Amino acid sequence: MQTNLFNSQSKYGPNTNFGFQADPATEYLRTSTGEALPYKLFSGRDDPHAGSSILRENPGDRYSNDFALVERQFSENKGLSFSAGTRVSDVNDVAWLFRALEDEAVEHTFALYKFKDDSYLVQHLSSGGITSTVVDLRLLTGNAFRLQPESITLVHNHPSGQLVSSRHDRLMLERLNDIFRSTDIKIEDGIVINLRSGKYLVFTAENNSDRILSMKKQEQPQEEIATYSFSKQIFAANYQPFRITGPEDTAAYISAQKFGLSDKTEAMILNNANEIVGKFILPQQRQFEKLTELLTIHAGTAVILYGNNVNEEMFQDYKKRLDMIGFTALDAIRLESRNYYSVFQKSEIDVRDNLVSKFKSGSVSAEPGNSYQSGSKFKEPTESSKSFFQNPPLNLQEPSNSYNNIKTNIMDTKSFDTAQFLKDQMKYLGFGEGEQLHKDLEKGLGSEEKQFEIKTVSDRTLPGNRMDFFLKFNKSDQGGVFLNSYRAELTNEQNEKHVHNFSVGKENSYTAKEAVNLLEGRAVKTEFKNPETEKPSPAFVKLKLNEEKNDYGNYKLEVYNENYGVDTAKIVDKAGLVFDKPEYRDNVIKSLEKGNVVKVKFSQDNQIVEGKAVLNPQYKNLNLYDSEMNRINTNKPLKGMEQENQEKTQVKQQSMSRSL
Repeated sequence: MQTNLFNSQSKYGPNTNFGFQADPATEYLRTSTGEALPYKLFSGRDDPHAGSSILRENPGDRYSNDFALVERQFSENKGLSFSAGTRVSDVNDVAWLFRALEDEAVEHTFALYKFKDDSYLVQHLSSGGITSTVVDLRLLTGNAFRLQPESITLVHNHPSGQLVSSRHDRLMLERLNDIFRSTDIKIEDGIVINLRSGKYLVFTAENNSDRILSMKKQEQPQEEIATYSFSKQIFAANYQPFRITGPEDTAAYISAQKFGLSDKTEAMILNNANEIVGKFILPQQRQFEKLTELLTIHAGTAVILYGNNVNEEMFQDYKKRLDMIGFTALDAIRLESRNYYSVFQKSEIDVRDNLVSKFKSGSVSAEPGNSYQSGSKFKEPTESSKSFFQNPPLNLQEPSNSYNNIKTNIMDTKSFDTAQFLKDQMKYLGFGEGEQLHKDLEKGLGSEEKQFEIKTVSDRTLPGNRMDFFLKFNKSDQGGVFLNSYRAELTNEQNEKHVHNFSVGKENSYTAKEAVNLLEGRAVKTEFKNPETEKPSPAFVKLKLNEEKNDYGNYKLEVYNENYGVDTAKIVDKAGLVFDKPEYRDNVIKSLEKGNVVKVKFSQDNQIVEGKAVLNPQYKNLNLYDSEMNRINTNKPLKGMEQENQEKTQVKQQSMSRSL
């Protein structure tokens, strides 16, 4: 039986995107007081991931597409034995804990993580020679962001007996102070343990700051204190990472993944050979901390960020901060409706050439959703690709060697799960993942019919309306099964029925909620391909529900393209909406553009009232309603906008990227 021990409300802060699924048979990292921490321990008895194709946490939730091919795990260091009280309140308590280092013949470095209740955890960072040791800040920083201690103390011993801080000691503290400057984690003064003199050294990042103190016996019951260190890497079964040689490969890989329409940032974790060993959705809050944590846990040395909200400022900020730790930000790829833009190279990426070369060579075969079979061959790196790796990961013992061995396997898709793929597709389109829906799908897959249909309903209509969906599936002679389209039937309060067929393609398809919005008479923002430039351009579409249908039995469209001059942000600002937090404004804009009825606050009769708003692109304004959906304002254009773009006419567009 599994229990969710660690979640976003944990006293030690968020552990992963998912919450940590713990079970009684697994041993976990613990503080000095026995409090469980979100790290599994490696006992050496068996492989906790035996039989697993990839390492996942909470499979089936919204992050189920996240994966890691390798995971670092802690184990207890039995070679270093300490005894002390279970709490530390001052520098003497820390020095007393590490007094056993007086007898060590080589130098050791430790991090002591102190929590708000004065409990603590000891991590062994490194062992060296008589005069030095090397500390990898990457193994410390990621843990700190995951554990969220109140403070960190760096402790090491000097077998030489000298109680003097070195330049490297002070630089280490200075670097830690820089890394954690903008966080709530405090970096305490460093401590050096002497030989059997009964004294210890306290130092800061400043020169001439050394203080020699006498060690005092700690007046607490003494207990054995565990010391932990990363000592094992657990690899996924069928470990087959996908090598990246440049931005083109990155874009090709992203195109094979399910990204969806919502704004988010994802992280592609790479190892020292520039192979993808993990992919994760980053949370909106504490994003940099989460990224560092993922790099630490999953054996990463570099990261490529991608999403529809990444930009130059974000990339440069993350790159600078990761460089201080020892990680590398290679690039940030901005997604713009299947277009890709490399922030590193400041240029668009033509992913089609990279994909076409693979298909022509016969080394890649297509499955629904653009998945790839193993055995893919990569082109020799271009000059632009080579510049992509001009700054290799820092402090690594082995060169990345990113252009050798270019024959590689993409992650295993040999056993393609058609049922699961179609379930995911229905989920991402907004039809849900109900038990009956899945039963109907399994029944259709098991039938001998070349075509089958599934019916489901939506609960996201306006009160009094009903929406029925009929999902249409086709089977190919090669055994593939595809969701090609769905029929949407809206029945309103007057028992009037509106029916429209929506195509489902490789490009972004209309979601179930957008279909509801269109059939309830609201406009939705989409993209058309300009017949002259072949590039997508934004437009609002609305169904002409009161006119005759076309030859295909669908409603004709009203189209308000970019020449029409609809600027949602400008409309929202001029409408005088009131937002409790600045970030709410962007959320409202995005929701309005999807055709949703959005809860808003606005001024009415010198009072702030709550109501609802609908975007009206035809008049370039908002329709405002009270909480009961009674109309408040009229269709009169907002002052100052009625003259805009009057001379511009509606341009006919062809080849919609999101087909109706």
